[in-house]
Amino acid sequence: MAEFTLFCYVLGTPVKSAIPIDIDNITKVDGPDVSLKKLNFGHIKKLIWPNDNKANQLKLMKFVTPLKEDSEELKELNKKFYENIELSDELSPCTKVLKEFPAGYEFLDDYIHIIVQPPPPVTTATKRQLDSDYWDEVRYRKKRKLRVPETILTRALKTMEDIMKISDDPKVYSNPENLLPLPFPFLGERKPVERFSIKNKRFLYMGRKAFDNVLNTINEFKYEEGYMDCFIYGTIGYGKSHILATIVCFFLRTGKRVVYLPDCRELARDPEYYIKSALFLTYANDSAKMSEIHSCVTLDEIEEFCKEESEPLYIVVDQMNALDGHNNTEIDETTKQRIVGFLGRIATKHYYIKSSSANNISALHLKLKQTNEKKIELYEGFDKDEMLQWWIRNNSNLPSMDDERKRKIEYITGRNPLFLSFLPGSEKNFEDALDRLKSILIEKIKIPMTNFSDIIKIERWEVYVF
Repeated sequence: MAEFTLFCYVLGTPVKSAIPIDIDNITKVDGPDVSLKKLNFGHIKKLIWPNDNKANQLKLMKFVTPLKEDSEELKELNKKFYENIELSDELSPCTKVLKEFPAGYEFLDDYIHIIVQPPPPVTTATKRQLDSDYWDEVRYRKKRKLRVPETILTRALKTMEDIMKISDDPKVYSNPENLLPLPFPFLGERKPVERFSIKNKRFLYMGRKAFDNVLNTINEFKYEEGYMDCFIYGTIGYGKSHILATIVCFFLRTGKRVVYLPDCRELARDPEYYIKSALFLTYANDSAKMSEIHSCVTLDEIEEFCKEESEPLYIVVDQMNALDGHNNTEIDETTKQRIVGFLGRIATKHYYIKSSSANNISALHLKLKQTNEKKIELYEGFDKDEMLQWWIRNNSNLPSMDDERKRKIEYITGRNPLFLSFLPGSEKNFEDALDRLKSILIEKIKIPMTNFSDIIKIERWEVYVF
């Protein structure tokens, strides 16, 4: 175990790519063993750039500061670096490490200890580009040194353990008689709770016959020789998200590598963290891959990781509506384009399953255009068997109803699972329950219908509305 670790930040690189240097009582430096008492900053240079004859051109400065991307001190140092201003207080290569960091020195977590100024490479008017050998070394050191936090490991293993306990029989998930508490297959803290009722890290799923359709379509994918993309769209409230999350659980249960991104709004808020949270579950049984994922700092590095994977991934993205142009989701257009482009690139060598509501721009485009992807339409609501099971399960929470009244409810809601979920309440009287249901539905439908009419040209309304 290391005596301590020095975090060295190289100017001109992402802040979170700081290089950890483990210092032991005896540290191997370019072959020879060097004792801690004799270790100097000339040795540290060789540890930062091992096997590189330019290591002696590095300039080091002791600079203890929190490892934060928004650090004003680091921004100022990088500004000077781009302006070719040399470091002040440069550490001599002969200075002993223990002189600057004596025995008993408190090494705080998430702190930088050493600033590294690389030798001047080819410059541009605005910034310097570090040579490819250096970046290869940075990636190597990060992948070799960074350990996945125990909390992430524990959550990933526990979730996968729960998933491995569910059935591997697809018929279970298409039978409406089954109401299943399934592990929610995403490790991030922000779950899509507006669509899922998550308790004890599980969501309730009622068997849907559409599960077979979605599963069979995806199973028809052929790597390099057939369709590799699929677009799922349909009525808001149909249950697409629940079916998709269940498909993810089933695929993980049967040994496939799945990258599940359940909410594009949250994805856009912090894409690097969100995607890494998904990838940790993808490789929950592979600690080496998890370490590689943990070492990725930027979207470019995550993209590189995905492109290097020879084993096909199933990249499953829900709520693509949030990334539509002109869709008011409080995500700026530049970010939307950036995320959509990134998702398309990481899916280049893998399977890509997307889902959204039928009234977003992408879905309207796909309905009318021929594209190189499978399409699955999920419209209307429960079929007869599914509706029967819904009545059976919710009977105790509903006012007394005869068959005629039940048919009226089915007509008003279109047997839509979301709309039906508004019916159970405290009312003992059918008329009161019906009035409350109508008022909720009017509010729910009003805004989407208005937005929908703004998306399509007026001369095309009859195609979609009438």
